[in-house]
Amino acid sequence: MKQILLILSLFLLGCSSKDASHLPSLFELPGAIIGTTIENARYNAKRERVQQYEPLYIDPVVVGIMIRGI
Repeated sequence: MKQILLILSLFLLGCSSKDASHLPSLFELPGAIIGTTIENARYNAKRERVQQYEPLYIDPVVVGIMIRGI
Protein backbone atom coordinates (compact mmCIF):
# COMPACT_ATOMS: atom_id res chain seq x y z
CA MET A 1 0.00 0.00 0.00
CA LYS A 2 2.85 2.39 0.85
CA GLN A 3 4.46 1.73 -2.50
CA ILE A 4 1.29 2.64 -4.36
CA LEU A 5 0.98 5.91 -2.45
CA LEU A 6 4.65 6.72 -3.05
CA ILE A 7 4.37 6.05 -6.78
CA LEU A 8 1.14 8.05 -7.00
CA SER A 9 2.60 11.01 -5.11
CA LEU A 10 5.74 11.01 -7.26
CA PHE A 11 3.58 10.89 -10.37
CA LEU A 12 1.50 13.84 -9.16
CA LEU A 13 4.62 15.85 -8.33
CA GLY A 14 5.52 15.76 -11.99
CA CYS A 15 2.14 17.18 -12.99
CA SER A 16 2.76 20.62 -11.53
CA SER A 17 5.08 23.12 -13.11
CA LYS A 18 6.29 26.66 -12.53
CA ASP A 19 4.33 27.95 -15.55
CA ALA A 20 1.27 30.14 -15.03
CA SER A 21 -1.36 28.06 -13.28
CA HIS A 22 -4.11 28.39 -10.71
CA LEU A 23 -2.81 25.38 -8.83
CA PRO A 24 0.37 25.67 -6.78
CA SER A 25 2.85 22.82 -6.70
CA LEU A 26 2.41 20.27 -3.94
CA PHE A 27 5.30 21.79 -2.00
CA GLU A 28 3.71 25.26 -2.12
CA LEU A 29 0.21 24.04 -1.24
CA PRO A 30 0.40 24.42 2.57
CA GLY A 31 1.67 27.99 2.23
CA ALA A 32 -0.98 28.77 -0.38
CA ILE A 33 -3.70 27.47 1.95
CA ILE A 34 -2.47 29.59 4.85
CA GLY A 35 -2.07 32.67 2.64
CA THR A 36 -5.54 32.29 1.17
CA THR A 37 -7.07 31.84 4.63
CA ILE A 38 -5.42 35.02 5.91
CA GLU A 39 -6.40 36.94 2.78
CA ASN A 40 -10.03 35.82 3.08
CA ALA A 41 -10.14 36.78 6.78
CA ARG A 42 -8.80 40.27 5.99
CA TYR A 43 -11.29 40.69 3.15
CA ASN A 44 -14.22 39.59 5.30
CA ALA A 45 -13.21 42.02 8.08
CA LYS A 46 -13.03 44.86 5.57
CA ARG A 47 -16.37 43.83 4.07
CA GLU A 48 -18.01 43.92 7.53
CA ARG A 49 -16.68 47.46 8.12
CA VAL A 50 -18.07 48.59 4.77
CA GLN A 51 -21.44 47.05 5.58
CA GLN A 52 -21.54 49.04 8.82
CA TYR A 53 -20.91 52.35 7.00
CA GLU A 54 -23.22 51.65 4.08
CA PRO A 55 -26.52 52.58 5.78
CA LEU A 56 -24.99 55.85 6.98
CA TYR A 57 -23.85 57.04 3.57
CA ILE A 58 -26.15 55.40 1.03
CA ASP A 59 -28.67 58.25 0.88
CA PRO A 60 -26.13 61.01 0.11
CA VAL A 61 -24.57 58.80 -2.56
CA VAL A 62 -27.92 58.11 -4.22
CA VAL A 63 -28.82 61.83 -4.15
CA GLY A 64 -25.44 62.72 -5.67
CA ILE A 65 -25.97 60.20 -8.46
CA MET A 66 -29.48 61.54 -9.17
CA ILE A 67 -28.23 65.15 -9.28
CA ARG A 68 -25.41 64.35 -11.69
CA GLY A 69 -27.60 62.08 -13.80
CA ILE A 70 -25.06 59.32 -13.89
